[in-house]
Amino acid sequence: MFKINGAFRIKGLMKMNDRFPVCGQPLDMEPGFYYGTNMVSYTLAILISVVTLILWWIVFGFNLWWIAANAIILLCLQPPLMRLSRSIWIYFFVRYSSNWDKGDIVGPFNVNKEHMNNW
Repeated sequence: MFKINGAFRIKGLMKMNDRFPVCGQPLDMEPGFYYGTNMVSYTLAILISVVTLILWWIVFGFNLWWIAANAIILLCLQPPLMRLSRSIWIYFFVRYSSNWDKGDIVGPFNVNKEHMNNW
């Protein structure tokens, strides 16, 4: 899905292919299609925060050092979370088809060539 492998390469981190390499599914669905990934990324960050809070509470008891530790963990996990949230978001709208090799793909909803890759 992404041009560069590895979630921690900062340069070109979010550069995506025009289509999935295997099935040819377009990845630039419409202008602003990936804006919804912020909701997925936020949800993942909340889940990670809840898990770290529970683990911190069990191991160290509740104290304010958890806030600093959680902030560092979330900062370190931000690049893979952004890529994962984009993958989850496209999964919401494009379903797997066993006939993809016969051309059963979802075309772009509303492609505006001037606004492609403006996200």
